[in-house]
Amino acid sequence: MLDKVKDKVKNSIEAAQTFPHERLHVYAKALQLTAQAAVWTAAWDKKHAIVDHLSRASESILFNLAEAARQYGAPGRVRVVDFAVG
Repeated sequence: MLDKVKDKVKNSIEAAQTFPHERLHVYAKALQLTAQAAVWTAAWDKKHAIVDHLSRASESILFNLAEAARQYGAPGRVRVVDFAVG
C-alpha cells in the first residue's frame, strides 16, 4: 500500500515538473513525425522544395501544439480554437 502511495506522489511530482505540451499524446506523435521527417529528408536531394517544406511543417506542428497547450483562460483558448477551425 505504501509503495502505491509513493508511486502516486512520484508521478504527481514528475507531472508537475513537465511542460503542459509534454503531457499531450498528440505532442509525442508530432515528435515522432518530426524525427521521421528528418530521416526521410536526409536521404533526399536538398534542391527539392519538399525537403525544406516538410522539415519546417513538422517543426511548426510542435511549436503550435506547445503554444496552444500553454494557453490558460477563455481568451487564450478561444484564440487557439479559432486558429484551429480556420
